[in-house]
Amino acid sequence: LADLEKQIGNSTPAPKPGEDQLPVLKQRMEAIFNTRSQYLSQTVQEAFFSEDEAVDRYSLASLEVQADKSLSESERQEKLLALEDTLPEKIREQRKETMKFQRSAVEENRLKANNASPQELYHYRAQQFGAEAAGRLAQLDDKRVQWDVKMLQYESEKQRLKDSGLSEPDYLTRLQALREQNFSKQEVRRVQALDSISARQAK
Repeated sequence: LADLEKQIGNSTPAPKPGEDQLPVLKQRMEAIFNTRSQYLSQTVQEAFFSEDEAVDRYSLASLEVQADKSLSESERQEKLLALEDTLPEKIREQRKETMKFQRSAVEENRLKANNASPQELYHYRAQQFGAEAAGRLAQLDDKRVQWDVKMLQYESEKQRLKDSGLSEPDYLTRLQALREQNFSKQEVRRVQALDSISARQAK
């Protein structure tokens, strides 16, 4: 397979921007499948690669459907749904769970953008995941709000320290004291990491 990748790379020019990449992807996939067939028995292929190959074929077929400009949107969705049935049952169930959470996240963002109340969010989550999970998510929301407030206060105090004209050692000492004053030990490590990222991005 390593030799095959080199051969494909040497014999196939890289697609130009905007150029259809599906033929190259299809060629590569079929070459890999054929190579496995040359060296491995059908039993071994099914045991180790059947799920991977099913997902690969599904992914490529999905790309072909999405790239087909002759299809209407409803026809495209119908074909994509039909392709889901070609996946192994375990993969289908995993995808259903993933899509469920993705759809839930989109709907929650829509509700928040429309200024939904905490009660409305709780009601939606309870319908999707049950009352217990909705309660835990509400607690998480509260913690996020508290964290955001603490970070806003911290950033304001940090800026005051920067503007105070302290020497670098004194500034760092005061900054660490500010962290320890406002955050738990675990939170201090998180704030230090965020400060480090911000400093690198500012350079």
